[in-house]
Parts: sequence; structure tokens; C-alpha cells
Amino acid sequence: MGSLDRSSSSLSCAQLPGEGVSAASLLALVQTQSAQLALVEQQLSAVQQSHRQVVAALQQAQGQLAHQQHIVQELEQLRQQHQALAAHLHEIQTSTVIRVTRPLVRAKLGLDLALGRRQAATVRPPAMATVPAPTPSDASPLPASVQNDPVHPLHQDVVRLRSSVLPRVLAVSHGWGGGTQQHVEELARHLREQAIFLLLSSQDNGPLRLRWLDERESFSQEFQWPSEQAALVALLRELGVSHVHYHHLVGHTPEVMHLHEHLGVAYDFTAHDYYSACPQISLTTAQKTYCGEQGLAQCRACVHERPAPTQETIDAWQLRHRLFLHQARWVLAPSHDCAQRVQRYFPQARIRYAPHTDMLEHPAAPVRAPLPLPAPRHLRIFLVGGLSAIKGGDVAEAVALEAARLNAPIELHLLGYVFRTFKAQPEASLTIHGSYQEHDLPRLLQRLQPDVVWFPAVWPETYSYTLSTCLQAGLPVVTTDLGAFPERLAQRPWTWVRPWNTSAGDWLAFFLRLRQQFIAAGAPTDEAGQPWEPSGVPEARLGRHDEDWNYARDYLQGLAPASVAAAPASA
Repeated sequence: MGSLDRSSSSLSCAQLPGEGVSAASLLALVQTQSAQLALVEQQLSAVQQSHRQVVAALQQAQGQLAHQQHIVQELEQLRQQHQALAAHLHEIQTSTVIRVTRPLVRAKLGLDLALGRRQAATVRPPAMATVPAPTPSDASPLPASVQNDPVHPLHQDVVRLRSSVLPRVLAVSHGWGGGTQQHVEELARHLREQAIFLLLSSQDNGPLRLRWLDERESFSQEFQWPSEQAALVALLRELGVSHVHYHHLVGHTPEVMHLHEHLGVAYDFTAHDYYSACPQISLTTAQKTYCGEQGLAQCRACVHERPAPTQETIDAWQLRHRLFLHQARWVLAPSHDCAQRVQRYFPQARIRYAPHTDMLEHPAAPVRAPLPLPAPRHLRIFLVGGLSAIKGGDVAEAVALEAARLNAPIELHLLGYVFRTFKAQPEASLTIHGSYQEHDLPRLLQRLQPDVVWFPAVWPETYSYTLSTCLQAGLPVVTTDLGAFPERLAQRPWTWVRPWNTSAGDWLAFFLRLRQQFIAAGAPTDEAGQPWEPSGVPEARLGRHDEDWNYARDYLQGLAPASVAAAPASA
């Protein structure tokens, strides 16, 4: 536009045609101004086109945002419907009418089958929707460098695994160690001559680890989940896994619960704790003490305060695990108490009482009556293993503090580790000896010679390997009345079972009375000073899960080496 202004100025200052300006000059000036005007019009048109494109893009973005908001609203509606359906299903499953008529319906179906009125239906579990079953074209179970190297250790491991005539069992668990890990390894040793055991374990923020459960073998592979799920399933097929045993699902995604479907095999589940019913694992409150299992309303409030790792409602959590456990071949519980609790949450599960096998190999020793305790000597009370809050760590520290304050002749000794910093000598009557290796524990107990071993757990333990070691050592034991302790200690002398919520002051008073009894070293007495009488397992603990079952006879029944996916690699 600047050139247009300058030209106009020139025209105004020039002489008119009648004053000596030629027509040719005037025509040239008009043509120049016309060309400049056309250029400006083109530029204006381009700006208008860009503006229209920006407006269209903005309108498209607004439409996508509205669509996403609509999807979010639909997802929220689906979530609410899922919760309502889960609650409705729970009401149906616990309905008196359903519970009463179910046997009649089953009897009618059985009669129809017997008379040929109905054909038996084959129920197939739904396939896992997230990742399709692997095929040779989309999954390579081993790296090419391993497949093509006959002397590679991993190649040789696979060849030996495939060539075995024994059934292959895949154990699924966490990588936290503890009693769960001890049982998995113990079961593999117990049945070593009858089956091969593989372990798939979760690792903190890391890949899944697959290894051969045999201390003589080094086979170990890691798989990212879920990106390498197809390769993992392909390898398990190639190894001929014929059964899956789920021991623990913490640290795993819910999709791992469908692993057996990809392999086309049956599965078992062992309740090492209560993670299937309680996302907090141990049936404990935020204060780390037993919740009392007061019903679904309490569970909903708990999960609202402390969400499940999957962010599910408690209704959805228990429904998912209910479907999983109800389809298992066996749900194994290491104690009557555990079986009864699991049965309450999953009434249709095929639960069997299946104590761990450690006491079969090393039975409990007769309880040794303690030697008379010299009057000046303190009573040495040992706590063994990891002392967390739910295992009574807080109350144990409180007893130690009170004993030191009163200068009471009581000594607490922790042979294990603590979950936080504990007050110890001289502020508290507590000596911490530190961690130990499991195989060293019997020797340490023999050397340190505790007067009594105390298990102050405030959650319902399902078994306790540490208790097994103390029983095998023949030591006097004091426990709480929660979980497996009462039944495992029934009819055992020099053993005391007290309420799980006993206060620190009452515990200290009890131990002082116990010390007087150890000084006398006579027959054990009860709280009232009367001769101690053994008591059996209460009738309420027994149920249909108590059918005769054991690992040696029933666990591997019907299992055989699965057919492998392809011919073995050449050695």
C-alpha cells in the first residue's frame, strides 16, 4: 500500500492533460496502480484462506474434545453399572433361596444326565482378550543365538527339560521371599522325583523371572510383561508345562491369572494369606491389627481409605478372585483356620486342608520341660523371624520398654530383623541379634537356648514356618489365639495361647507369672494356676475342606508331560 500512496501523491502534484501531461504517461500510471491492487487482493485472499483453515481445525478439535468427554461419561456409567452388577451378583450368590435350591437344581441336572434327557456341557473358560495366543509366526521362545547354538547352556537346559518324562508344573508367585517362597521351593524338593517345577515370579518394577526350581540347575529367563507375554507362553508350551500352581498374585497384573488358559491346562491355588479376599493381604486395619472381618461394609470403607493396587472396588476385587478360585482344581489351605476363612469368602471353591510338608521330613520333637530357672536370672523370651507390625512388633517393643522401666527380670531377644528402628538396650529390655539364614536357625536356637519363644502376631497367620522350627526344637511356646497357632499347638505341653489383643502391661504380667513357674520347673499350669490340660481343635474349625488329601497322593494325580509345541532343538 506504500507504493500506492506514493503514486497518488505524484499524480496530485503532476500537471493535468491540459497542462502538458501526456496520455501515455497517465495510462502507464493507471496500469501500475492496477497491478499493485491485484497483488494486495491476492494477499488478502491467502490470509482469508488461512483463517478458514484455522477455524476448521479449531472446530475439529472441539468436536474431538466433546467426543472424548462423551467417552469418559460412558466409561463412568459402565463402571457404575459394573459395581451395581457385582453387588447384585453377590446378593444372588448369598441369597437364601439360591443356597437352598442349588442342591435341588444340581440333583435335577444329574437325573437328566443319567436318563439321557440332557447332554453334558463342556464349559471352556473365556480366552484372555488382551494378548492372543502365540503362534510360531509371531513368537520366538528363545533368541536365535540360543536356538542355533547347541552348546549354549540355555539351549541345553531346554533340551533336557523337554526330554524329561516327568510332568512339568509352573508355580506362579511373588519375589518377596518369606514363607511363600519357602513353601514353593520345599514342594519342589518334596516331589523332585515325581515332577519338574518351574517358578515364574514377579520382581519390583522389573520383568517376570522364569527359573527351574532345582538347586542343581541354572536355567533362568526374564520376560517383560506384557510385551513379551507371547514369547513366555511359547516357551512354556515348548517346555511342556502341564499344570499351573498359583501361589501368590501380588506384584502381578490381573492378566497373569489367565496364563493357564493360554497353556490349556488346569490350575491350583494356595492361600498363603488373604490377598484374594483382602487387598491389604493380612485382614488388618490401617493400624496394622486384625480387622475382625465385620462384613462387606467394613471392607468397602477400608478400600476407600487404602485403595487396591488395581484401583478396583472391593466388590470387583472379590468378584474377580471368586471367579478365579471357583474354577481352580484345588484351593489349598495350610491350616484349618485358613481353610475356614477362605471358605467364607469363596464358598464354591474346592478347598482342601493341605499342611506344608516341612513337618513330614522333620517331625516335632517332644517338648523339653525346662530346667529350674535360678531365681536371680531373667526369663529369656525370644522372638524369631521378621518382626513387622502385624507380627506383633509394636506390642513387643512396648513390653520391652515397660520391662526396662520397672527393672523387671524379663529379657526380650529378637533373632531376626525389624520393619523399623526399635528401642533396645538399655532403654528397652530388648536385644536384637539380627537376621539369619533359614538353614542356620535350628543351630542358633540350640546355641542361644531361649527359655520360651513368643509369637505375638495380631493377624491370622496361615501357617508359620518359624513355629515349625521351634516345634522341631521342642521349645516352650507362647502365641496369640489368631490363625493357625491354636490348632498347631493343640494338646502340647509347655505352651500358652493368649488373646491376640492382650495389652503390653498384661503381657508383662503374664511373663512374670510364667517366670515363677519356670523357677519351680513343675508341671505347666493355666492362667488360674491350675494344672494345664490339653484341648483339641474346636469343632467349628472342621468343614468339608477336611477331606483326606495330601501332596504325595493327590497333587500330581492325572498330570502327565504335556505335548510340546514343536520338535526339540538339535543337541
